[in-house]
Amino acid sequence: MSALKPYTYVLVRTDIPLEQQLVQACHAAQQSGASFPEHAAASSLIVCTVPDRAALVAARERMTRYGIRSEMFFEPSWDMGFSALASEPITARKQRFSMNTYPLFMAPAALQEPQPELEPAHG
Repeated sequence: MSALKPYTYVLVRTDIPLEQQLVQACHAAQQSGASFPEHAAASSLIVCTVPDRAALVAARERMTRYGIRSEMFFEPSWDMGFSALASEPITARKQRFSMNTYPLFMAPAALQEPQPELEPAHG
């Protein structure tokens, strides 16, 4: 029996501007890759969304209950705080199935909605 293909899940907040969603998702993925070096093989990347910071924190807690390690990225600019998280590469069916609750990132739909603008941080 061959090993199942690994998948890394990135969850990003949709209450931040679209261009920042992309940047923050990449930050989280990069941080996760550096944090889990034992997973040297490439994995498929699945980008999903959560509505806000509270949902992101709740998602991390849920992932922990399913035994999924993750890294959450903290963006200090614009008072954004925790903006995205990325899982370790996972193969277990139960763990992968647990991620089905989060909607896939859909850029075209996001482009149809006005996005909030960020003010530069002072300090």
